[in-house]
Amino acid sequence: MDNVLIVSEKEETLSRLSALLETLPQVRVQAAVDAESAMSCAQGADPALVLIAAPLDGTEELCRGLLDNTYASVVLLCTKGTPPDGVIALADSTAPPQLLQLLQITLQSRRRFLGLRTENAALHNKLSELRLVNRAKCVLIQYLGIGEAQAHRYIEKQAMDRRMSRTEIAREILKTYEL
Repeated sequence: MDNVLIVSEKEETLSRLSALLETLPQVRVQAAVDAESAMSCAQGADPALVLIAAPLDGTEELCRGLLDNTYASVVLLCTKGTPPDGVIALADSTAPPQLLQLLQITLQSRRRFLGLRTENAALHNKLSELRLVNRAKCVLIQYLGIGEAQAHRYIEKQAMDRRMSRTEIAREILKTYEL
């Protein structure tokens, strides 16, 4: 479920945008009436999307704060002006069907981004594990005078026999031979 935060000083705008967003599946809508409450809400709720209806005091600072401190997509509904980098700006006169379509695309893009971020973290972990195992192999080659294939087999066999991961075996080897 995606959290969406709507920020507007006007109650009418909040209710209109809330009603529009509640038509989307898997969306939980929250509202804030000023930049300060929006920032505290965003830090607690981890929104997927923050929809800001201008004019709003502190809009630029709020946008920068959201971009710096959250992974939320930020959409600014305004009549004029240039938004900060990274903020999607739309005319506040955008028709509801087009606005809804853009918000759906924005939410899908964020989901893709989070999936890629998770995959990237997993690849970084795998790479650090491989580096650790390779360092352990080098230590075995250096101190035991065996070949790389033998060092590899030794680590694999120890991991299998002791029901431990190759990474744990590599750490033990490094602890034993390196000071």
